[in-house]
Amino acid sequence: MSISATVLWFVLALIVAGAEMLTGTVYLLVVAIACAGGGLASYAGLSPSWQFAVCAVLTLTGAFLVRRFKSKPDDRAEVLLKLDSDQIVTVEAVGSDGLAVVQYRGAPWIARPAEGTLSRGTWLIDRVDGAQLILKPIPKS
Repeated sequence: MSISATVLWFVLALIVAGAEMLTGTVYLLVVAIACAGGGLASYAGLSPSWQFAVCAVLTLTGAFLVRRFKSKPDDRAEVLLKLDSDQIVTVEAVGSDGLAVVQYRGAPWIARPAEGTLSRGTWLIDRVDGAQLILKPIPKS
């Protein structure tokens, strides 16, 4: 007794869908749907070469659609990254390595200059780089 190609296609689709559930990769979902399409082509009586062609076309089309409609970078994320920009901090002491520890939002932060050297005084936050504040001088009016 042999297993039909249709059953094999659908078993393959279920295996790939199960792998997608474990990894959360939407591309595996596309491959699972394409395998099911190959199963439908087998059920319709198409030759194995047509079954593979249907699977390949569905995979490529699905991958293209996922890339096309994949979420774009959120502008809100950019706003959150720049939330600290141009906030004022006070440098009270500079270490021998040119870095300072400043208090910002109730916590100590390591600060370094965007360019040049750091000195005591009031500075503006240029950006946050990991756990460090990158400081710039306050522009003179």
